[in-house]
Amino acid sequence: MNFMASNPDRFIPVNLWISLPISKLEASLPSDPKRDFLAVLKIPLTTFVKSGISKSIDPNRSFVFAYTTADSVKNLVESIKVELSRRLLELTRSEK
Repeated sequence: MNFMASNPDRFIPVNLWISLPISKLEASLPSDPKRDFLAVLKIPLTTFVKSGISKSIDPNRSFVFAYTTADSVKNLVESIKVELSRRLLELTRSEK
């Protein structure tokens, strides 16, 4: 993260609406969160750009790499699981 902060010309800070499956988010988590503090999300370019891609670029082989702290992805995954569990419990209660 320090490298990104000291090289602002090579990185663009953005807020992303992440529409990846939860399994992809979980796969991006570092194997040892106590040692590794960075999570990398590999997102297909077509997620962001639907048209106007140069013909010289293969959109199926082009990706945007998003770097974030591992704990932010961990918190996101946990929040999604909590919300999904809440909704499932709500559905089971409404069926009775």
